[in-house]
Parts: sequence; C-alpha cells; structure tokens
Amino acid sequence: MASTDRRRVNSDRTELYTYVDGSTARQVHVRRTAEQHRTPVSEQHRIKRTADGEKTRRGRRAEHESVSQKQLEKNRANARSMGLGYVLFLSAACLLSMFLCVRYLNMKSTLTTQSDAIARAESRLNSMKADNDAYYNQVMASVTLEDVKNAALSYGMHYATESQIEYYSIDESSYMRQYQDVPE
Repeated sequence: MASTDRRRVNSDRTELYTYVDGSTARQVHVRRTAEQHRTPVSEQHRIKRTADGEKTRRGRRAEHESVSQKQLEKNRANARSMGLGYVLFLSAACLLSMFLCVRYLNMKSTLTTQSDAIARAESRLNSMKADNDAYYNQVMASVTLEDVKNAALSYGMHYATESQIEYYSIDESSYMRQYQDVPE
C-alpha cells in the first residue's frame, strides 16, 4: 500500500500530495492558492482565543485524528474478531460444501461405472450379433436345394402324381410375383 506524504511549503502556501513508495503512478500535485488557505478574520480570532478555553486549530485536529485513530482501531478489531454465529455459519457452509463435493464425486463415480458397464454390454451384444450372422451364413452356405431334395427322397418322399395336382386359372386383373424360374 502506498502511503501519502503531506508537505506544506510556507512560501506560497501550497500543499503537495504525492505517493512516497510503491510502483503506482504519481498523483497529480494539488496546488492551493493562498486565498483558499485563508480563513475569515472572525474565525481566526475565535481559534486563537485559547485563554477562554477554546482549543486551537491544531489541538482540535489532533483530537479529531486521535478519535479517528481510536475508531479505526475499534473497527479493525471488530473486523478481526469472529463471533459464535459467524463461526457456526462458516462451519455449516464448509460442511455443506464438503457434503456436496463428496456427493458429486460419488455420483460421478457411479455414472462412470454405469457407462463402462453399458459399453461392455454393447460390445458383447455386437460380438453376439456378429457370431449369429456368421453361423447363419455358414448354415445357409452348407445347405442347397439339391441336398434338401436328396434328403427328402432318402426319407421316403416322392414326387406328386397327376391326381394330386390341381390347376387353377388366373384372371386378367390379378397378378403374381415370380422370384425365380420354376423347374419343370
């Protein structure tokens, strides 16, 4: 903190306010003229009458500064002291924030664990789908219609006779989809 230095130059009755130390920029010099420093004659007489019991200007200023200094020290002591209510409030606020932080970390850990479990389950599902597709393709590749026909004939099935075949006529308005040629 920069302290200020007050100097009074008696030659032209100006006051200079400057910063003494610190790395801040210098304060602009405040110059007062002699007319601004003069007090009215009636006030000068009232201030100089110390025989009647009044204090001089310097005495009043010193008393005001000492009162200000006492008040300042009292304010600083009040600011430094912490009452029971303030301590309890700070303790409750600290405990609440600690509880919320622990709860947040717990929830974050649970979320991470669940996300990992979901990722593992999805990976397992994709693996099972791939295995199922591979088995299906293998089964479809191993069996042909010729193999089915031979197996059916070996178990005693025969071709249909003329009495088992029924014919039907197709109207012009209907249609039929044929995906492959019918063998004769």
